[in-house]
Amino acid sequence: MEELNKNQIVLLVLLVSFVTSIATGIVTVTLMDQAPPAVTQTINRIVERTVEKVVPGKPPPPVIKEVPVIVTEEELIVKVINSATPGTVRILSLSDGKADGQNDKQFLSSGFFISPSGVIVADSAAILAATSTTSYQAGGLAGGQTVPLTRLESPPNFIFFKFADPPSAEVKWSALALAKTPISIGQTVVALGFSDRPDINVSVGIVSSFLSTDASTTPLVMTNAASAENQGGPLMNIKGEVVGLSKGSGLAIPIETIATALAVLKQ
Repeated sequence: MEELNKNQIVLLVLLVSFVTSIATGIVTVTLMDQAPPAVTQTINRIVERTVEKVVPGKPPPPVIKEVPVIVTEEELIVKVINSATPGTVRILSLSDGKADGQNDKQFLSSGFFISPSGVIVADSAAILAATSTTSYQAGGLAGGQTVPLTRLESPPNFIFFKFADPPSAEVKWSALALAKTPISIGQTVVALGFSDRPDINVSVGIVSSFLSTDASTTPLVMTNAASAENQGGPLMNIKGEVVGLSKGSGLAIPIETIATALAVLKQ
């Protein structure tokens, strides 16, 4: 053995291992043939279960990894605008001011759907200023349709409308979701509305303060988002919920005040 080199020793070890393995296999097969059937069945079951565990019949389930998605405030604002625009309308007046007796249609204020039944709320200042108005219509609906409206009993600062007649199947409207939590100072808000132009106007700002005009009434919201360009339209938070109604010149009525009046109206 001393005269063998390393390679020869390795080959000798492999040869011995090979011969030992063959001998072990022959002895095992001989013993299996001579063993009782019950022992053979038990060994076969153990082998089968071991193979099932090592080589499963089904592939392992895929690994699902959660990847965080970052949404910017700008993207949220765009989403609010797209979702709230279908629920914002133009309140039009019809008056007999022309000499030939034809009705003259004029823009009065923005408004928005506040309930699934089709109730619309709008600012009262511009609407009550049109003293020659004989009837009202809602414009800016889907498909460019115009629908006659009926005024409902309302508080001094805003006015409720509903469809004068049951709308046809072609008339579509979208009631905006109302915020369930009070608005807070510093909160980002988006104001939407119409002016005398057909395109919708959008302003983004924050809630700066609250203005109390009377101790018995809910304070008005002070925000730079509300303006004459969106008077009567909805004031939205970035969740897409209505938090107020724009009064113009930096003021808005909290949605809690409007929701309370709507509940009394039972519409």
